[in-house]
Amino acid sequence: TLPVIGSRVLPKFIGRFADRYPECAIRIDVSPSFTISDLVRARKYDLGITTLPIEQRGLETHAIAKSEHVCILPRDHPLGSRDLVTPQDLAGERFISYPAESSTRRRIDAIFEAQGVQRKTTLEAQTDTICELVANGAGVSVVSCVLPESLTQGPLIWRRFRPRIETEIVAVRHPEQPRSRISTLFVEELQRFG
Repeated sequence: TLPVIGSRVLPKFIGRFADRYPECAIRIDVSPSFTISDLVRARKYDLGITTLPIEQRGLETHAIAKSEHVCILPRDHPLGSRDLVTPQDLAGERFISYPAESSTRRRIDAIFEAQGVQRKTTLEAQTDTICELVANGAGVSVVSCVLPESLTQGPLIWRRFRPRIETEIVAVRHPEQPRSRISTLFVEELQRFG
C-alpha cells in the first residue's frame, strides 16, 4: 500500500477487519504506487492499495475512495489566513514535492507549468515525510488529503487548493490471480469503509 494509506487509513480499517475475521493473516508493506503495481503484476501479492493512474496495464482495479489534494503549510505561514491557495500563491515558495517518478508529481507539476508558475523544489519525499518536513518549516506542498483531520494536528495546517486535483484510491489485483474469500471480503469492506 501507499505510505499515507498504510500509516493513516489501513490501521483503523484493519483493526475492525481483524476483529471480524481473526483467522485472516494480513501483511502490510508500504511502497510507492509504481512498486505496488509491479508487485501485484508479478503476483507477489494478492492485492495492492494504490492510486490511479496505474503505471502497469493489465491489472484489475476496484474503486475504494476519492481524495482531494490540499496545500499544506506550517501553522504560522502567511498563506494560512486564506481559505484557498492557487499555484500563483506558491510562486517562489520552497516547495516539497513527490519523487520525480510519481504520477502524482507529474500531475502537480503539469498544473504549475500550465499556469506559468515557478517553484523552488527543494526536497522530494512521500506524503508522510512531506507533512513532517512542512510541519518543521522546510517548505510548503500540495498533497493528497486522505484524512484531513490528521493534517490539523500540531504545527501543520491545510488549505483548499485550486485548480482541484482529485485522486482515486483503488485496490489492484492481477486478473489471473486466484481470489480467496478473505481477499474478496477485504476489498468489499474496504470499499464500504472508504
